[in-house]
Amino acid sequence: MRLGELRAVFGSRIKALEIFFLMYGLKPVVRQGFYDNEIGRVKEFCRSKGLAWEIAPYKVVLADPDSKFSNKGFKARIDDPRRGMYFVYISKDERKATEAKIYEMKNDHRRLGEALGYPDCCVEFFVKNEPERRRLDNNYVIPALRNSQGVRFPYYTNVCKRHKDAAFLSHFPHSFECTASIEMAKKCFKMLSELEPDTAMMLVRELKGRVRIGSREIEFY
Repeated sequence: MRLGELRAVFGSRIKALEIFFLMYGLKPVVRQGFYDNEIGRVKEFCRSKGLAWEIAPYKVVLADPDSKFSNKGFKARIDDPRRGMYFVYISKDERKATEAKIYEMKNDHRRLGEALGYPDCCVEFFVKNEPERRRLDNNYVIPALRNSQGVRFPYYTNVCKRHKDAAFLSHFPHSFECTASIEMAKKCFKMLSELEPDTAMMLVRELKGRVRIGSREIEFY
């Protein structure tokens, strides 16, 4: 399956990459948000590829509805008139998709992170910081930076350009030096470079470079 075909179905490069990695066995479950007009083609794709899917029984309304990218939103009833997206849980294993859906419904962040295949250290990081970040912007880049020593980090952990549709990771690493996250991203890069080398190198170019986070300027190399 070509990445361009996946992007036509799922709408963004990051979403397409997640499905790409799922189909090639690098992810156990993918959790993505879609609007009403997008869900039909996602379901049809899953049916055609033999993938299981589950849809959350609520929608998420973005805190800033005018923004093209936002980390923050809130759960709302399906009949709420405001526009919202629905979380869809996709897996090769129906049980895993169902479990991920249930964990999120229960706000069990730890078990959801485990179900999605995130490193234990990053799951614990999220659970620890979630109460504070949920009240703020739901962005975990700042606490990740607090856990990072120095100013230069491998581009594999660069999640600072997600708003520009560029990242190898679908989770926030507990630090930009996180060994488990780096190894995960390396596996994704290796597969992508074998099957879609132009996209792999384009992503590397986009993820390398300087980034300012608050008062600190760091570099991904």
